[in-house]
Amino acid sequence: MNLFSLKSEHRDFLSRVTLWFHRREVPYALALIRIAVPLILLIGAIPRWFHARELYSADGSPAPFWESYGHVDLLPIFPAEVAIALQTALIFFLISASLGWKTRFCLLAAAVLSTYFGIIDGISTMTKYTVIGAHTMLLLSVSGCGEVWSVDQWLSGEKPKRHAVWPQRLIQLLIGITYLGAAATKLHTSNHFTGDHMSFWMLTNVNHPNPLGEYLTLFPAILVVLAYVTVVWETLFLWLVWKGWGRFFMLGIGIVFHVLTYLTLGLIVFPLLYLSLYLSYLSNGEAKRIGTWLFGNPFRWVKSFEMGNSTGWGRTPAFAGCVATFMLLGITAEAQRDPYRQADGAKYELRPLSSERAAELLRNDVRITSADKLFAYDVGTTTINGILANRRTNFQRGETAVIEARLIVPHEDMWVGVDVVDSDGRLIQQLGNIAGREHARILVNWTIPLGLQPGDFQIVFRIDQQEVGRRTFRVH
Repeated sequence: MNLFSLKSEHRDFLSRVTLWFHRREVPYALALIRIAVPLILLIGAIPRWFHARELYSADGSPAPFWESYGHVDLLPIFPAEVAIALQTALIFFLISASLGWKTRFCLLAAAVLSTYFGIIDGISTMTKYTVIGAHTMLLLSVSGCGEVWSVDQWLSGEKPKRHAVWPQRLIQLLIGITYLGAAATKLHTSNHFTGDHMSFWMLTNVNHPNPLGEYLTLFPAILVVLAYVTVVWETLFLWLVWKGWGRFFMLGIGIVFHVLTYLTLGLIVFPLLYLSLYLSYLSNGEAKRIGTWLFGNPFRWVKSFEMGNSTGWGRTPAFAGCVATFMLLGITAEAQRDPYRQADGAKYELRPLSSERAAELLRNDVRITSADKLFAYDVGTTTINGILANRRTNFQRGETAVIEARLIVPHEDMWVGVDVVDSDGRLIQQLGNIAGREHARILVNWTIPLGLQPGDFQIVFRIDQQEVGRRTFRVH
């Protein structure tokens, strides 16, 4: 291959990349995302409005993100009325962006405000979905998504124009790179591939009730398999999602994955947000057909309201008046709620704790009991990646039983004793294993003696020489 052909291939590659980013299309897919994403973000924004005074104002107890990095007063923290007005404005901008009224400004304002509130409340408001949502709205604000299926289109009376597709490409890359980063994080999380990290999350209701997740914790081997599948899928997504069977499989697995995060982890906003962002991988024709099926002919409003641009609703003063009115209504509604009884003069006051209660809360001489260090225990014969994969209560003489004790982390370095006793309590064999402070489980192998008489036996688990659990099994 000569130098001329190398330069020619280089130019061809650059031209393909340029075309991939700058090809001009009517932004049907971005319009669908613009309609969906703000409505999904309202699921989190509306409940937080009721607590804007506590979360975001100087009258409450905000948790600024910058304090974790040693900065002081990085952004202003406003009085309660201003914080409530801004949170109300955020809700208005999200609704208006979804409807497509002053789309570009509303998307940009919503991105700025959601970022501001996330930084002000770094504990609860700043989440993965608020960060991804803000980035998405910023990219949508520099696109032409407001010209399709929108109030702006109706008011202008114009047909949608073609725009460069690079905002859509950046959203696609945002999804794939986020997955790639998630896979890299999981590779460095020791408890991910054992399923322990996911298992403990499934057992909580931190997000919302998730009965399927609680049921799946009974089958830890399934969690191990899902852990590996998740990392492989997240790693390959960015490279295979663009067309053909790769797109079909990557998006199909992604849909199943995010639906399962709702059923097993109780997540709501995050899976809905990512499923809506998957619309960016639709072709222009596919997005147009879906939008036409949902909203009718994209030019129907234009033909029916050719004089729409003569109305005053498309003008900036009318929009500004609506924003101001909405903010004023928000401040008034919050004042009428009066959760702290400020209006009637009988304000709630903090009452001092009794000295006994304060001493109880501040004491540090209480140790965790031995029983609280043991999470679960089982016996079987098969392991997958160091995890007991089956549970059995019946064994044959000569088989090797695998005894597993799952522990609550963190704990100190300790010895977990495993005693095998018969039905009369007589000791058959003493076993055990060391559980380092980083270990979430210990495994003990016991080969059942050929000369052992058939009958019922028990495995007794001991921590600090105290019995913390007992499991019955039968030998034939």
